[in-house]
Amino acid sequence: MTVVHFVVTRLYPQSGGMEEAAWRVAHLINDLPGYRVVVYVLDDGYPLPLSCEHAFDLCTIGVDVHHQSKIIPASGEAKLERLRLKQLALERQVRKRLETYAHEAHVILSFFLDHPGFMANWLSRLLNLPHIASARGSDLGRNYLDPGFYAGIKTVVENACAVVVTNETQARQLASIFGVSRGVTLIYNSMAETDVIPFPPLDRKSTRLNSSH
Repeated sequence: MTVVHFVVTRLYPQSGGMEEAAWRVAHLINDLPGYRVVVYVLDDGYPLPLSCEHAFDLCTIGVDVHHQSKIIPASGEAKLERLRLKQLALERQVRKRLETYAHEAHVILSFFLDHPGFMANWLSRLLNLPHIASARGSDLGRNYLDPGFYAGIKTVVENACAVVVTNETQARQLASIFGVSRGVTLIYNSMAETDVIPFPPLDRKSTRLNSSH
């Protein structure tokens, strides 16, 4: 069996977007024969609704740290301290699964190259586990333009054993901006353009407004 440690920012399927995509991917992998998914949610403001049934293992890292960090005085260092606590909590939870599934293969998967990808990269190097980084949303659209994000994304894509992109534009961005082309896999987040069946041409006569009214 292969245990997939899936690091995400949020997991809130009712909101749609990346949260729903992460939910869907977790279920799809967990349903594959020989795979077990453990999802680690980093955000502290999106607890999973109790109505959401799931077969995979779930760790609400962010929510747990949020409750612990209420004792941290509000200061300029509070944000960094919470990040440190999230890293420690993530490491502790992953190590617990490594002990539980000691004789199984383990791999880390992350959604987004910034915060989840960076923490997954750190964990990968610490525990000597392979890391598959998945570029999502605005990772390679605008986030890399921020110098702080750029350094983190560069670290992630250069150290991951594989990088998943969802379109050709992201693949080109990886190659041209970060010099990464090996180990890049394209998995469409939606249907490929070649598989899209276009709507028939619009009948403009039927949509013309009657100017006499």
